[in-house]
Amino acid sequence: MRSIGINLFAVKNIELQEYINILADLGINYVFAVERPIDTMVKIADMLAAKGLAFETVHAPYKGCNSMWLDDDEGDAFEKVLLHSIDSCVAVNAKISVVHVLSGTEPPAISELGLARFTRLVDYAAGKGVNIAFENTRLPERLTHMLDYFADAENVGFCFDSGHELAFTPGADILGTHVSRLLCTHLHDNDGSADQHILPFDGVIDFERIARIIKESGYKGCLMLEAMKGEKPIYENVSDYEFLERAATAVKRIRQMVDGE
Repeated sequence: MRSIGINLFAVKNIELQEYINILADLGINYVFAVERPIDTMVKIADMLAAKGLAFETVHAPYKGCNSMWLDDDEGDAFEKVLLHSIDSCVAVNAKISVVHVLSGTEPPAISELGLARFTRLVDYAAGKGVNIAFENTRLPERLTHMLDYFADAENVGFCFDSGHELAFTPGADILGTHVSRLLCTHLHDNDGSADQHILPFDGVIDFERIARIIKESGYKGCLMLEAMKGEKPIYENVSDYEFLERAATAVKRIRQMVDGE
């Protein structure tokens, strides 16, 4: 049966060990998190392993990612941040690093320096047995450029974020365009007005379409949620535990739509 997952810290008020216990009881197999200090990541990985879970991916830091395209010290420093995120993947045996290539609506232009930095990242990751999954954010043409530029890199692919597709690039078939390069997913919902990270089927995203494309693609990887309860009005009368129950139900429903099980 296909594995399913959810981000760590989807709710705020459950202690980490109890959170992991709940995920295990709900049949969750994998988690992901934005990179933290390696010793912290290793401790979390050990807690996960004790309950039969693991990190599927590590999300590389993304604040400051636009600097990768600029000829300055910040760009040099951020390259080192991304290289370090590969070491974090190795430390917790995660095979995929999720990477943003831009931030905002007016990022810097593609530059040869930026491509050289990303090439060093891809090569370093390949040497460590780690895949790079470029995530769709804004500007679909930038994602296309990066996937085309690294068309021959066996360790480069695509992380599909369903919420970003609708909120940031409405009308663009990001998943259908790049599904042959799909390495991992970030599945969540919204009402089309913003990136809300609510549970699938609580917004307006067409998950029938998403499930159909994934099924037809032959992708066999994890179906990973990226949902956050926060203080959203839609969940004001939903406990943290109930939110996680509903999250598990939602991702299992997607799995049934994709696999029939």
